[in-house]
Amino acid sequence: MDDDDIIMSGLMWLAPPASKPPPPPTEQELEALALGEYLVAVDRVILVSVASCMVGCDSRDVGFSPPARFRVVRTSQQDICHWNDEWLDPYWNVEPIDQVSPEASSWWVHGPSRNLDGSVEPSIEWTWEKQR
Repeated sequence: MDDDDIIMSGLMWLAPPASKPPPPPTEQELEALALGEYLVAVDRVILVSVASCMVGCDSRDVGFSPPARFRVVRTSQQDICHWNDEWLDPYWNVEPIDQVSPEASSWWVHGPSRNLDGSVEPSIEWTWEKQR
């Protein structure tokens, strides 16, 4: 940029002030987002490629190919607002619609994870079922 670009006909052009990045979200703001995302999902059917479950006293991850249909069901606020260090890592309870492992119980998947720095990791375990 030269002086002619800055001063023209005796007027000075000023660049707009640099905008500040938004402050990082608070824990309460992230928890409110997680609760809102869960409320959108509850009672809806999702296609799950990996879900966690209990088999006896052990938790297991179970893969499905093709993805299995599960319904998002009532989940405690404590599970939705689950923190791992600086990550909000929500659990959503789900129930199988399709036939899956009969010895398994207490199924769950992860909702989108959010970091206190503002970054988001969408769930790669499931997708929304297309409306029929």
